[in-house]
Parts: sequence; structure tokens; C-alpha cells
Amino acid sequence: MLPPLLLPLLGLLGLLCVVSSAPMSNIEPSTRASLPLFVGGLPLLGTGVRKKGPIKVYAVSLYSPSTDAASDAPLSSGKRAVFLKTVMKLPSTKMSAGLVDALSSRFGGPGDKLEELAGLIVGGCGGAEAGKGTTMQFECSKDAVGVAINGKPQGVVSSPGLGRSFVDIFTDRNAVSTLSGNLKKHFQ
Repeated sequence: MLPPLLLPLLGLLGLLCVVSSAPMSNIEPSTRASLPLFVGGLPLLGTGVRKKGPIKVYAVSLYSPSTDAASDAPLSSGKRAVFLKTVMKLPSTKMSAGLVDALSSRFGGPGDKLEELAGLIVGGCGGAEAGKGTTMQFECSKDAVGVAINGKPQGVVSSPGLGRSFVDIFTDRNAVSTLSGNLKKHFQ
């Protein structure tokens, strides 16, 4: 027989084991990349993959304030987040150029803001390559994009419509990646 004081401790230990086994990430099925369930306090809505021809470049996950129909509200009502995880090694300049190229056709603002965004990406990678597993987090409001590389904040670029345009890279009809489920409605 166990001492009466030991029973509550065993119960607490069991509870801790259950809580610690809760998943902290989601696996993007095509790339097998592990992606966080929350970014910037926002819950994961779904995942996708960016391909160049047959080559998988990065896994992408999208985050929004809500997973219900209320999240159909315009971006001005709250922030959204995009999280990328490279599944191959590539130069950081090539990664930033690809994102800026996709952004330039959607953003009508000043080009120096695109250069500033590219600089944050390249600088966050140390000017070298984005190795396999490099993470890039973009927290977007309607008019700004905050950048973090491998969990380290790099800065924020602000310009009217910039955040909206960045989210559009992954959600408009010409999106650069495939998305699971019906995610696009949550980002429009």
C-alpha cells in the first residue's frame, strides 16, 4: 500500500506525462517537414509546399486568428502569419529573390521596401545559404511584414499594403504553393 501523500504526487506525474505528450508541431505530408502549431500566438490553419518543377523547395504553413468562418474578416482586422521551412539547401539570396519576385507582382509600393525585406532575409541567414531546415517566419498586418529567421527577429518592413501583398503570395489565384484544405478563404 502506498502512503497517502504519494498518491497525489503520482497523479500529478501522470498528468504531466499526458500534457508533455501533446503534439507541438504538424507534419507537412509532402515534405515531411515539422511545422509549428502556433506562430506569433496564431493557430495553424494548414500547410503546403513550394515546388520549382519537380523539386520541393520549402514547406509553408499559414496561421490566422481563428479557424472558423469569423476569420473570413479582411486582413485589416488582425494579423496573419506565414512560416516557411526549407527542405533543401539554397543560397539565401536566391530564396529572398524568389519571395521578392513573387511579392513585386502583387505590391504596388516603393521598390526600396522590397529591397529592405530581401535584406532582412539574407541578413538573417548570415548572407550565406539557407540550409536545409532553415525557418523563416513572416508576421503580417495589412501594412507591415515582420521577419524572423530561425526564431531570431530581423526587423519589420512597413508600407501601405505590404503585409496584404505578402499573404497574397500564398493565397491568391496565382499562389506560389499548393495548400491543404480550403485555406484561401481564411486569408482573403
